[in-house]
Amino acid sequence: MSQYPPTPVDEGVLNRLSALLSRLGLPITITIGYAIVRETTTCTAVGLKNLLQEGVQQYEIYPALAATNRILSNATNIFQIIRHGVIIRTVEGNYYYIGGKSNYWAGGRSFHAYQGSTEFTLNPQGKEDSPIWQKIREANSNIIVLQVKTTRLSTQWVNPKPPEDCQSFIVGPLLNWIESQGRGAIITNYTPIFTTLSSLYTKIPGLFVYKSGGKLTADPLLTIMRSVSLTPPYPYFAILTPIPPSITAVPPNIYDIARILFAVFPASLDKDLCEFILIGSQELCNYLAADSSYKEMLVGSPVFSAYSCPSGCKSVGLVGFVYSINENLAEQLSHNNFPLASLFLCLVQVLLTVSILINR
Repeated sequence: MSQYPPTPVDEGVLNRLSALLSRLGLPITITIGYAIVRETTTCTAVGLKNLLQEGVQQYEIYPALAATNRILSNATNIFQIIRHGVIIRTVEGNYYYIGGKSNYWAGGRSFHAYQGSTEFTLNPQGKEDSPIWQKIREANSNIIVLQVKTTRLSTQWVNPKPPEDCQSFIVGPLLNWIESQGRGAIITNYTPIFTTLSSLYTKIPGLFVYKSGGKLTADPLLTIMRSVSLTPPYPYFAILTPIPPSITAVPPNIYDIARILFAVFPASLDKDLCEFILIGSQELCNYLAADSSYKEMLVGSPVFSAYSCPSGCKSVGLVGFVYSINENLAEQLSHNNFPLASLFLCLVQVLLTVSILINR
């Protein structure tokens, strides 16, 4: 390709990362070559950029923002309770939220997910100790699936799609390719909008989550989340690789479907890439400067990637969700002065068949 969007890390950073992973046991046959990462990042960025300019198709890449009305009393900030995800519509016409969950969700009146300002709800009966909320909090996964409903939908729903490989097949060899080489990816999320807020808004209790009748209610925060969900998401550059054998802290419930995702921090390094993708909305990219470290509200954020083939870029698609931060590897990266955080990625292809399904 003759012209590339800005890549937030240079070849030197990738060489150092590749050397570190080799020391941790990743076979030397698995490469993190700058050319491959740059080309797959280019295909992904161009694919996201094009979708953002195609009307309703843009909602393929918009993440959902999720939270509950009621919050447990031990929550201290809004990043503990906001989660990302996606909404999918089945052929039967049912809607599902697939994404992150918070152990601070209490429920009470309702679960809310907003995608493109469309509201999806789950309305179990009962209070904070309702069995469904306890079941959600105790679920052995940071990623859950909830059947939801909506009362207002003005257009046909657009589902996120898996990527297309070089033979124009959907998904197929993606997992094999991840096992042989690192690739570029992009996380879509809304974290920077919330990290710019003062502590008056982010702390709990505060202006967005306040006490009412002795309980914590998040109604003002839900209003803001609905509004934010209508804006284009922020693109975070990431590198997707297999997990080195010496990394033993993989959550056991996703061991077979997890990969490592290296995301750039501070997010200000993504500013040029952000401005390339968000044509017409570049002023939003100024918010990236406020996001300088991992926030747990990134859990559930969808991750997109695209193949770079001799015939050109293939269609960008959803490959998985941010599951959690990898504390051990993240510490090694920080000691080596890498501008990267190490996250666990939960692969979407397998997730859709093995995740916990919680119906109301």
